[in-house]
Amino acid sequence: MGTPHDGEVVRGPRVAHGLVPLTGRDPQERERAGSPLELIFDLVAVVAVSIAASNLEHLLAEGHWLQGLGTFAFATFGITWAWLSYSQLLSAFDSDDWGVRLVTLMQMAGVLVLALGIAPMVASVDAGGPLGNQVMVLGYVFMRVGSIILWLRVARASAEYRATALAYVRALVISQIGWILQAFLPLPPAVSFALMGVWLLQEVAYPLVAERRGRIPWHPLHMGERLSAFVIITLGEVVLGTFTAVQAELTEPGRWADAAAVGAAGLSLAFGLWWIYFITPVGEVFQVRRGALHGVGLLHMVLYGSIAAIGAGLHLAATYVAGEEGLGAGAVVLAVTIPSTLAVVMVFVCFTVLIPDFDPFHLLLLVLTIALGVLSVALAAAGVPLAVCLLMVMLLPWVSVVGWELKGHRDMEPKLQRTLAALRLRG
Repeated sequence: MGTPHDGEVVRGPRVAHGLVPLTGRDPQERERAGSPLELIFDLVAVVAVSIAASNLEHLLAEGHWLQGLGTFAFATFGITWAWLSYSQLLSAFDSDDWGVRLVTLMQMAGVLVLALGIAPMVASVDAGGPLGNQVMVLGYVFMRVGSIILWLRVARASAEYRATALAYVRALVISQIGWILQAFLPLPPAVSFALMGVWLLQEVAYPLVAERRGRIPWHPLHMGERLSAFVIITLGEVVLGTFTAVQAELTEPGRWADAAAVGAAGLSLAFGLWWIYFITPVGEVFQVRRGALHGVGLLHMVLYGSIAAIGAGLHLAATYVAGEEGLGAGAVVLAVTIPSTLAVVMVFVCFTVLIPDFDPFHLLLLVLTIALGVLSVALAAAGVPLAVCLLMVMLLPWVSVVGWELKGHRDMEPKLQRTLAALRLRG
């Protein structure tokens, strides 16, 4: 399935000058890696997530936690879901011709428009009026129209994948009509939020329905790399944003210790999460468990959001150090601890979904991680200096790092081989 047929143009590393039929790439293609086109799209998508995190930080600073978390979750879903589904489409059918490149430009423009619409939506939610997500929806629809164009090209070029491609087209058209109606009809806020829930569920469910007609030939190692690349870039944005926020405070008398603690927390959390994330060979498991992509992809969306929210929390801590925010130290530590703990938990959940072999040691590490986070918040509420609390928070992923280096690495290889062998037999 998905192998080149007689007379088909084989897509290699050379740029295609002209439209190449999207008949499907070889899912076993050797040395398949993310293309420069995909990497530039990654950068733009992460910028949009960073904008969402910046808006989250402003709402948290004003004490509007519910509005901040709700709008941030909605924005992050729109950005990362469109990115994930488009990445899978390119993994299966990318020809790197001018048509694919222009559609990718549409994706990039759409995600930036979506990001620009976050602030108006936040303002509308904060004001308690009708939901002002029109600009966000227009950006999202623009992205999805690009995907529809490519799916129509697939349907035209490939008899093998035509039914699946047309199923995707129907689902995408229906969902975009739904989003436009939700955004532009004069609906009460309660009705608008209810419709949003309906369309969010539809967005998550339609790939499962569409691929009942036949799975597309996405590349397992390539998709594993795509998921991990977004993790790395998001972690990089956390480090960049944190150090940009604290650099001015390092020269102020009496502030350098807290500012240094914020910077150290950003670097330590990012590096610790990177360490534990890459313990799991995602692409290798995908090779024998292709059906896991949808669920693992959704879990990664939560992981991306939690990492970006770490950046928002650390930026909040930096502005607290500068004396610009009215929140107490306990609330600031909580804003860093919750997403940091969630990120560690999501890494464990992804590991468990991919390698379903229960290990009590993993549960112990999770309990210790959560306990450390709770202790950090409790100490902040008790008046312990912010720097001390942040130095504890930055150790959250390192509980798992130490556990991996002391014990986990010895158990990993036999457990992985047992899982892969069982999945091959089941397949």
